[in-house]
Amino acid sequence: MANRGEKNGVSDEKTFDGSIDMFFSKSLLPKFAIIFLIFSVFGFSIGPAEAHHPMDFQTPRTILQGLLSGFGHPVIGLDHLAFVVGLGFISALVPSGLAAWSSLIVGCLVGCIIHLNAFDLPLVEPIIASSVILVGVMTALRYAPSKYVFGPAIGIFGVFHGYAYGEAIIGAEASVLGAYLLGLSLVQFCIGAAVCFGFRFLRPKFSRINFGARMAGMTIGGFGAATLFGQVIS
Repeated sequence: MANRGEKNGVSDEKTFDGSIDMFFSKSLLPKFAIIFLIFSVFGFSIGPAEAHHPMDFQTPRTILQGLLSGFGHPVIGLDHLAFVVGLGFISALVPSGLAAWSSLIVGCLVGCIIHLNAFDLPLVEPIIASSVILVGVMTALRYAPSKYVFGPAIGIFGVFHGYAYGEAIIGAEASVLGAYLLGLSLVQFCIGAAVCFGFRFLRPKFSRINFGARMAGMTIGGFGAATLFGQVIS
């Protein structure tokens, strides 16, 4: 009786996995289109990626304010948060994927420095939105790139995200800037690590977590597309 129950359980899991594969084997375009329409209103209201400001558009004046501002910016900026969460899922699929996050951190620091030195980067907002779309599609398709591609790619995107982060710290003292950059680095790595390890831990135990991760990828991609569309028409 117990063996029959175990067999039924295994059969149910295989049936569910087969349903997932069938669901995602079909074109993702209609599914992304639906999510795109749902998130379009958010895309229109988010505005520029550089507009997210954790200190209500006030430059941090103390080390504590700089640290808290660094903690807050990647969280309240939904485009940045979606990008980091998507990278967390992808990191779980890439061998030593979490180690490649050093490239993202370095890229963000470089982008901040570029902004603070008054150098202009072209197409910052569209590239940030495009990076969100890309990680969303990769998560939905469970695409695991080589770690030799993953690291440099997220480093390049990190430069543009970091450039947007730099808007919040213009005019701050060096010590406050250092605290801000530390906060940025810590919160992004912690969010990515939590998603990565959580997915790796739950995946062998619950097959349905794969469906959840893929739906999260579709949501991230649809949100990025809506954001990009909102930027284009504004």
